[in-house]
Amino acid sequence: MAAMFAVYHGPEGLKTIAQRVHGLAGAFAAGLKKLGTVEVQGLPFFDTVKVKCGDAKAIADAAYKNGINLRIVDNNTVPTGGLPAPDQSQPLGTISAAPWGSALILPISYTYIAMMGSKGLTDASKIAILNANYMAKRLEKHYPVLFRGVNGTVAHEFIIDLRGFKNTAGIEPEDVAKRLMDYGFHGPTMSWPVPGTLMIEPTESESKAELDRYCDALISIREEIAMIEKGKADIHNNVLKSAPHPPSLLMADVWSKPYTREYAAYPAPCLKTAKFWPTTGRVDNVYGDRNLICTLLSVSQMADEAAAATA
Repeated sequence: MAAMFAVYHGPEGLKTIAQRVHGLAGAFAAGLKKLGTVEVQGLPFFDTVKVKCGDAKAIADAAYKNGINLRIVDNNTVPTGGLPAPDQSQPLGTISAAPWGSALILPISYTYIAMMGSKGLTDASKIAILNANYMAKRLEKHYPVLFRGVNGTVAHEFIIDLRGFKNTAGIEPEDVAKRLMDYGFHGPTMSWPVPGTLMIEPTESESKAELDRYCDALISIREEIAMIEKGKADIHNNVLKSAPHPPSLLMADVWSKPYTREYAAYPAPCLKTAKFWPTTGRVDNVYGDRNLICTLLSVSQMADEAAAATA
């Protein structure tokens, strides 16, 4: 294991993760010692191991002879590793997954940390956790909430379980995420880390009014699912399966949906005064991922559009 990402749900879970990583790190350290070409130094927390060696190729060769395939990752087109260190002793190795990765990732994080300071970061974390628990409490009567701590609370994010709706109403997490667009919201993390769920992570910057609007939208969507469960809406042709509803669809001459245009466009009263509209209707996500299509205009087409705009 080179790295790990833990979705934090409480200290109990972290203790379990720490024990497992501890075991993996110990086994890895023992294996490196057997190679005889490296010095292993234990570090605190998770027993992370640091390898000291003057020859990376020697490590890879020795590991390969012992049944371990250590690969030096690089890009086939533009090398990303092997940059000389300041003292010209050893190369730095690969520091980016792509040759043209964003150079702003670290400066943005550093600037945020420097501007917030220790107290600011602590306060932001507290508010984010408070926001998540507020939303989880509001939604728990409508959706099962997974992975609570021993006190029944969550951390800075929480997961609502939608898996049961597939059997009762034919509804998938994608349908809920697409319908949220009709309420003016971007869908949260979908089917990760648990398939068939939505992981909601409210930040410290959101107001209570905005948190309530998001909760109200999800509660309203739950009522729409209930309409399908009760047989009052068709399981295949309903407002969730057809979401989102962009202006081009709502203003079309022909409307064949079994619900009104107003219900599709304004599921909440507040949307009639202010709404962030979806720009397109339902797309086939899988097909789009497997069939990449360039949508950029050619130079001549761009020139024609520019000329038309200034005519």
